[in-house]
Amino acid sequence: MRWDEFRTTLNESGLSKKYLQKHRGQYLDVLINLIATNKDVELEGGARDKHGKTVKFEKSDAKLLANLFYGKNSPIEDKEDVNADDNGYLIPPAPLPSSVKLTVQGTGEKISTGDVLKTSEMKGSKKPFNTGDVGEAFLGAAATAKFEKLGEDITEDDVISVLKRMTVTEEGKNKRGLLNSNANNDSLEYVLVLNQTSFGAMDRSVQEGKLHPEMIGLCRSAVMWANKSAAMANAVQAAIDDPEANAIVVNSDGVSDQKGTKADLFLTIDESTVNLLSAKAGDVKQFGQVPGNSYDKIEEFFRSMFGVNVNDSYIEQMNGSDARHNYPIFKKIYADVAEELENELKGNTVQEVKFVQRLYNGIFKHATLNDAKVSMVILKATPNAPGFKELSFGPELKTAMEQFDLQVSYQADPPKIQIHGRPVGQDALEEITGKTLLVQLRTNLKGDSAKGYLRSVIEMGALLKSIAAVEKDIKQGDMGPDDATVPADQKAPAPKPTNDPNATI
Repeated sequence: MRWDEFRTTLNESGLSKKYLQKHRGQYLDVLINLIATNKDVELEGGARDKHGKTVKFEKSDAKLLANLFYGKNSPIEDKEDVNADDNGYLIPPAPLPSSVKLTVQGTGEKISTGDVLKTSEMKGSKKPFNTGDVGEAFLGAAATAKFEKLGEDITEDDVISVLKRMTVTEEGKNKRGLLNSNANNDSLEYVLVLNQTSFGAMDRSVQEGKLHPEMIGLCRSAVMWANKSAAMANAVQAAIDDPEANAIVVNSDGVSDQKGTKADLFLTIDESTVNLLSAKAGDVKQFGQVPGNSYDKIEEFFRSMFGVNVNDSYIEQMNGSDARHNYPIFKKIYADVAEELENELKGNTVQEVKFVQRLYNGIFKHATLNDAKVSMVILKATPNAPGFKELSFGPELKTAMEQFDLQVSYQADPPKIQIHGRPVGQDALEEITGKTLLVQLRTNLKGDSAKGYLRSVIEMGALLKSIAAVEKDIKQGDMGPDDATVPADQKAPAPKPTNDPNATI
């Protein structure tokens, strides 16, 4: 069946192929994660009559679905990277079989996804926690477990144990968890502060032993970080090598602004900070923002990131007006800035060298608040393919940026400016496989009120994540589906050979 013919097939019930492709695979990911974490999946129609209200599917089906719809072994978390049509429907890498079938655990019997009930979770109802907040909890608990085990490899059970042993108290709109433990002859304290909603959801899940699939993914990724991170290993070794009794504090505070730092996780030994981490989770891109609809805000936005000034003639045009009035003016400013940057980046000139320095300064400011000790850890939230990236924004990043020829991409509505990098050095060529987006700045009009509000954000692209990585992506071992687990009629055909030396294989 051709893709255009498939798109019009609407007569399947339950989780039809069409529905699974909606919103670039958003609901597909829910099903994949439920299967990967051995959760019950609710059925409908004849399948429900035959098998009962719920079943568990073979875990290998999680990889099967990801392979069929994404051409990969796990979901694509960053939905901007998903191949989709203009309506946001995921385009599979190869024609799908007439019916996508899953195997009931332990029986060998097949059930079409069309017989899986569209529960509220499947329909994308909001989960009761913020993924980034919960990621901070698991990251801090993993660090604590690593100290407790004196640098030995930790497990998911070790992390859960830390979270279970906390004493929890309320602090206004937040909750605080505290664990006093020890690491050899050192005292060890873990402090976790989150808003009540995320903390409560995490704590209930941990105490009941019923973790949301994303929590399982975050826990597994945090374990990998603690076991693989050189920074974590160095912190533990520093405590072990000191013969004196030390006071070690792991502070995961995702709520309070501690002296304007971007860090969410603080590791201190005898009140001396040994590591600062900015914790992120999932398909995170944003690392800075300047909200507001005034001239001062948009001027700060572009000056702080690009080192350019906004024409002060716009001050009078805005004149204290609300967001809806000023949004068209913001669009004009985007056009002005884009034109200025395009002129500056024409050819490999001295101006481009100066711009690279200003752009680096902007990235460094928004990612770390100009603190070279802060690095960023991004945890994957996919349970069947956990992993992490540890990013550093020090001088090494600027050196890497100098290997790229920078180009500007501009969009008028909604306004957006992107900076792309094309490799000009052999080192860069070896590391980058075609993803060129370095940073993106965009502004959106939000809110349903008459005035609305403007939100201007700074986001990192795949290129920035790649060249800022402390080491290459750390991922779990090969999670690819064995041929034996994928029915012959549901396998995607092998990619055709290509002569393109830059093609991703």
